[in-house]
Amino acid sequence: MSKKWDNCREVEAKSVEILRAWMLMRNPNAIISSLETECRELTISLQAFGDWFVIHQGESFGRLYELKAEMKTTGNIFLETWENRNNLKQGWWQKCQAEWLYYHFLDSDTLLTVKMSRLRSMDRSSYQERKMEKYNSRGDVWGMLVPIDEVLKRAGGRIFHPKSELAEGNSVPEQVPLSNE
Repeated sequence: MSKKWDNCREVEAKSVEILRAWMLMRNPNAIISSLETECRELTISLQAFGDWFVIHQGESFGRLYELKAEMKTTGNIFLETWENRNNLKQGWWQKCQAEWLYYHFLDSDTLLTVKMSRLRSMDRSSYQERKMEKYNSRGDVWGMLVPIDEVLKRAGGRIFHPKSELAEGNSVPEQVPLSNE
């Protein structure tokens, strides 16, 4: 593994720590399971289901969340269309069955939440597929850079500031959902 890839995993771990605490502050009785941890022995592709399985208080069913984390805010999100284009292996954005995307930028404490179905229904013709050069990943990774403002406008995304909310202790009433609906 490359140093850049290790840094990526560290950023993800920091984000997971913040988001787990934030979700539990908003809904103290939620049950949050990491699919990677819970399903380690299974030989299925976890990417198809997302990163977290969460049961919120008062619900009898769980929701799947895909988590993405970046150290620096660029004004865009990266939707991975190919995990390995040479081998025709689809990226998370193509195959993930999670209901929600949580895209977290650590430097600005910005969390974009959007329903995956709404994100997928956006017109993609104005976004060009490009090779990811940011990390020395294990594959020939390709995807689209989509402006956050476009996601907010066209897909009904919402912005939160989880670290700030945690610091202020701003608990949200339980009837307010963690999702956009």
